[in-house]
Amino acid sequence: MDHILEQLYGNLNQAKATVNECARAVADLSNGKDQETHLEKLIEYNYQKGLVTGIEDTIHEVEKMLSATRSLKAV
Repeated sequence: MDHILEQLYGNLNQAKATVNECARAVADLSNGKDQETHLEKLIEYNYQKGLVTGIEDTIHEVEKMLSATRSLKAV
Protein backbone atom coordinates (compact mmCIF):
# COMPACT_ATOMS: atom_id res chain seq x y z
CA MET A 1 0.00 0.00 0.00
CA ASP A 2 2.80 2.42 0.82
CA HIS A 3 4.26 1.85 -2.66
CA ILE A 4 0.89 2.66 -4.22
CA LEU A 5 0.69 5.83 -2.16
CA GLU A 6 4.17 6.86 -3.29
CA GLN A 7 3.14 6.35 -6.93
CA LEU A 8 -0.03 8.38 -6.40
CA TYR A 9 1.96 11.24 -4.89
CA GLY A 10 4.33 11.09 -7.87
CA ASN A 11 1.37 11.22 -10.26
CA LEU A 12 -0.13 14.08 -8.26
CA ASN A 13 3.06 16.12 -8.52
CA GLN A 14 3.23 15.51 -12.29
CA ALA A 15 -0.42 16.47 -12.73
CA LYS A 16 0.06 19.64 -10.68
CA ALA A 17 3.04 20.61 -12.83
CA THR A 18 0.90 20.10 -15.94
CA VAL A 19 -1.90 22.19 -14.44
CA ASN A 20 0.58 24.98 -13.73
CA GLU A 21 1.86 24.84 -17.31
CA CYS A 22 -1.70 24.93 -18.64
CA ALA A 23 -2.60 27.82 -16.35
CA ARG A 24 0.38 29.81 -17.65
CA ALA A 25 -0.62 29.01 -21.23
CA VAL A 26 -4.19 30.09 -20.55
CA ALA A 27 -2.96 33.33 -18.97
CA ASP A 28 -0.65 33.96 -21.95
CA LEU A 29 -3.51 33.45 -24.41
CA SER A 30 -6.16 35.35 -22.48
CA ASN A 31 -5.41 38.58 -24.34
CA GLY A 32 -7.99 37.47 -26.93
CA LYS A 33 -5.72 37.26 -29.98
CA ASP A 34 -6.24 33.54 -30.59
CA GLN A 35 -9.55 32.56 -29.02
CA GLU A 36 -9.65 29.04 -30.47
CA THR A 37 -6.27 28.13 -28.99
CA HIS A 38 -7.28 29.84 -25.76
CA LEU A 39 -10.39 27.66 -25.53
CA GLU A 40 -8.38 24.51 -26.19
CA LYS A 41 -5.93 25.42 -23.45
CA LEU A 42 -8.76 26.31 -21.09
CA ILE A 43 -10.40 22.92 -21.69
CA GLU A 44 -7.06 21.17 -21.16
CA TYR A 45 -6.49 23.18 -17.97
CA ASN A 46 -9.89 22.25 -16.55
CA TYR A 47 -9.37 18.60 -17.48
CA GLN A 48 -5.99 18.53 -15.74
CA LYS A 49 -7.45 20.31 -12.72
CA GLY A 50 -10.09 17.59 -12.48
CA LEU A 51 -7.37 14.96 -12.82
CA VAL A 52 -5.50 16.47 -9.87
CA THR A 53 -8.69 16.41 -7.81
CA GLY A 54 -9.27 12.77 -8.75
CA ILE A 55 -5.73 11.81 -7.70
CA GLU A 56 -6.10 13.74 -4.42
CA ASP A 57 -9.40 11.94 -3.73
CA THR A 58 -7.74 8.58 -4.45
CA ILE A 59 -4.82 9.39 -2.12
CA HIS A 60 -7.31 10.31 0.60
CA GLU A 61 -9.12 6.97 0.19
CA VAL A 62 -5.85 4.99 0.21
CA GLU A 63 -4.72 6.82 3.35
CA LYS A 64 -8.05 6.01 5.02
CA MET A 65 -7.61 2.33 4.09
CA LEU A 66 -4.05 2.32 5.40
CA SER A 67 -5.15 3.94 8.63
CA ALA A 68 -7.92 1.36 9.10
CA THR A 69 -5.50 -1.49 8.30
CA ARG A 70 -2.95 -0.20 10.80
CA SER A 71 -5.69 0.14 13.42
CA LEU A 72 -6.73 -3.48 12.85
CA LYS A 73 -3.12 -4.65 13.14
CA ALA A 74 -2.82 -2.82 16.47
CA VAL A 75 -5.82 -4.74 17.82
